[in-house]
Amino acid sequence: MTTATLTPSRPSTSAYSRLASGAPTGVLPSNAFIGLRPDPWKQVFADLHAMFKLQDDWDGLDAKAPTVALVSSALRIAEIYRDQGSEAPSRVTVTVNGTVAFEWQAGKVYTELEVVRPFYAEGMQLVPRQKALHWVLKPEDFAYLASSCPR
Repeated sequence: MTTATLTPSRPSTSAYSRLASGAPTGVLPSNAFIGLRPDPWKQVFADLHAMFKLQDDWDGLDAKAPTVALVSSALRIAEIYRDQGSEAPSRVTVTVNGTVAFEWQAGKVYTELEVVRPFYAEGMQLVPRQKALHWVLKPEDFAYLASSCPR
């Protein structure tokens, strides 16, 4: 397979997927540049599923791996937001503390939702010239959000 060493703005395979599979993180398949835009939620779910494979010290600097329960909760959050018609996050990452963070960047507006323990997440939104908005999603909020998803 031909490979390229340039990094596209939105690679078809995430760093987490490559890290979990053992593939080199700086090399992408040449088909990553073909310009097709896959469903952005598909990449979010692929990134989340790859997090199940991470182990402690996944970054070589003693980072904690997220627990199965925490990644499962993050998957449920992603399903709820997708089912409600929300835009896919700009990125989903695992933090060095073993939490999972969803990030949305829309122009100058930045929104983050960090799953810090199973079915418990902390959110923040930054809008220029406005006070930061903070919120918490608790287990009962997950049940409410899931019940309001269209079927």
